[in-house]
Amino acid sequence: MTKQTTPDAAVPDAQPTLLEEAEALIRRLAEGHVVGRLLGGVAVAVRCPAARDPSPLARSYSDLDIVVTRPSRRHLSSVLAALEFTAAERFNAMNGHSRQLYTSRDGVDLDVFIEQFRMCHEIDLKRRLEVDETTLPLADLMLTKLQVAELTEKDIRDCVALALDHEFTDTDAGINVTRICEIASNDWGWWRTVTENLGRVAAHASGLGLSAEAAQRATAKVTLLLEQLEQAPKNLRWKARARLGDRVPWRDEPDEKRK
Repeated sequence: MTKQTTPDAAVPDAQPTLLEEAEALIRRLAEGHVVGRLLGGVAVAVRCPAARDPSPLARSYSDLDIVVTRPSRRHLSSVLAALEFTAAERFNAMNGHSRQLYTSRDGVDLDVFIEQFRMCHEIDLKRRLEVDETTLPLADLMLTKLQVAELTEKDIRDCVALALDHEFTDTDAGINVTRICEIASNDWGWWRTVTENLGRVAAHASGLGLSAEAAQRATAKVTLLLEQLEQAPKNLRWKARARLGDRVPWRDEPDEKRK
């Protein structure tokens, strides 16, 4: 069960600089023929004014996460080296086909995923990297938050910010409900984790320092998404797996910090 805590302290003055640096990094990568998009908390803050100071949902950030296309790998290390990022050579040698780690000269960790994001669940992002210029599409940003086994207050803040600043739509102009339902309706494990976590977001939205109106609006939108996920048609594989329920593990539980 998620432990509700007091809101994070005011975001330090350095935060906007990190957001600006993140957007600049994507532009510099593109100049070096690397197609990359931001994800994680920084990406949410780039897309959501509600996630930035002076909003009560604002929080601090220390790391960056990006997803790049597989063909971009051949340019990635040299471009990042030119930008004074140091590679985690042993990790990258062992995992570089799917994930790589770097550290900037200022000590900012950069986590690079290659076309797929995998933590508690796996999501294929190959066809999602050309939708927006800087970040993953809004639906995918929300999915990467909702896929975690233990939803943290940071994750809840980010999901509430997305819900407040963007409409749930049938296209990528907003938070694409069709995309979310497609992922969850084809994989019972995804559905199980996403619906559980949406329930947690709805339950805790009122405890984040928002006005009553904003908290109610976020809760109503998240509750509507839950209803749409419940009503969406499920395939035969989903139904077969649903019969096993929680008796069989349905997600990985990596021991990593949330960002």
